[in-house]
Amino acid sequence: MLSKNQLKKIRSLGQKKFRQQFQEFLVEGNKSVSELFSSSIQLQELYAVPSWIETNEKALSSLKGCKVSPVTQKDLDRCSQLHTAPSVLAIAEIPSFNFNPAGLQGRYSLALDGVRDPGNLGTMIRLCDWFGFKHLLCSEDCVEWTNPKVIQASMGSFSRVLIHQVPLESTLDEINLPIYGARMDGQDYRQMSFEGEGILLMGSESHGIRFRGNDEISLAIPGTGYTESLNVGVAAGILMSALFPKT
Repeated sequence: MLSKNQLKKIRSLGQKKFRQQFQEFLVEGNKSVSELFSSSIQLQELYAVPSWIETNEKALSSLKGCKVSPVTQKDLDRCSQLHTAPSVLAIAEIPSFNFNPAGLQGRYSLALDGVRDPGNLGTMIRLCDWFGFKHLLCSEDCVEWTNPKVIQASMGSFSRVLIHQVPLESTLDEINLPIYGARMDGQDYRQMSFEGEGILLMGSESHGIRFRGNDEISLAIPGTGYTESLNVGVAAGILMSALFPKT
């Protein structure tokens, strides 16, 4: 059974200020927690029903520095951030991904300007994982990737993508790579050729990209409908697919 202090701490990690205070975040569900077994992210505590612990006994035995505690489903119902509590919940240490611009060379990376919707960010983390975009740059006012809703939407992909929250405009100014900005007034992306490396820059659906660099290459997704714009996650998927190597 969870103690009052354990319950209080787990619940507190649903809030940004406590994630920052403890430098920890929540991971819920079998898939997301299992993905961490082979990642560099350090698990600190794991709470699960006995049947889950028994099923995953071999993987759990290889974990170092992680306290594993059997709890009831009722305990998990009380502390889960989800509408339907899963059978396992973990507390992980927030990793420090040291940002080195040199690591962006020779590959495509995704940059997000002011994306505040957790579901959209989680979706784009999954897209980075799918298309092999190792680095994701987020402006300082993007939603935190450790937000429980982002973690849930990413379906474990957060464990394989290096996510950097940076002063985006100055960072992009310093990177000597093509910047492909997704804009309504850009060129038809289907008519463009790409150089094999660069930054795909996406803005929020309400404000778009808030700045334009001198060397930015603006691109657009043409359509014949009457909707004002595409969902940013959908648009990112289309453009990332175009950048994905054909060979």
